[in-house]
Amino acid sequence: KREGPQMRTNNSMTQCRTQQSRLLRATLRNIRPAEKWESGIYLGRRSSYSVDLKRMTRVVERTVRGLFSHEFGHCIPADYEVDTKAVDGFRAGDINAILGVSKVADAALAGGLRRVAGGAFEYAVSRAIDRPDATVWVLRFYGKVYFIARTGPPEKFSTQVPAVSHL
Repeated sequence: KREGPQMRTNNSMTQCRTQQSRLLRATLRNIRPAEKWESGIYLGRRSSYSVDLKRMTRVVERTVRGLFSHEFGHCIPADYEVDTKAVDGFRAGDINAILGVSKVADAALAGGLRRVAGGAFEYAVSRAIDRPDATVWVLRFYGKVYFIARTGPPEKFSTQVPAVSHL
């Protein structure tokens, strides 16, 4: 039996509502009460949202793969990988890591900041001079959540900055 256009539209709307409902339930499950402190002063209880950073890191990796293709017109080479780190993932006491992140960010940002969706998402990228498919990225979501990433041959994620060319 064939479906008419009205039946397909109704099915699509039902599927969309179901997906929205699941997303809402999943979001609500991750909201928790939390104490709010600032400069040692207790400001009361607020709602906080738990984020699975490992999952977000995988999403950012896929985003970098897509942006790489968009920016450079080809896919990341098969023998390269994408390493991503949430900036929150670095321990505050590890000054070398923090300084390294700052150097990576400076290198990427020198290539210019690109804004998407009215600034809800922003990113910057720079390429290594000696390996054009080796890149460093800074990604910012909603003006608050930062990730750094690199594309290159498999190796331990490093905050060492290669010599970069600015796009």
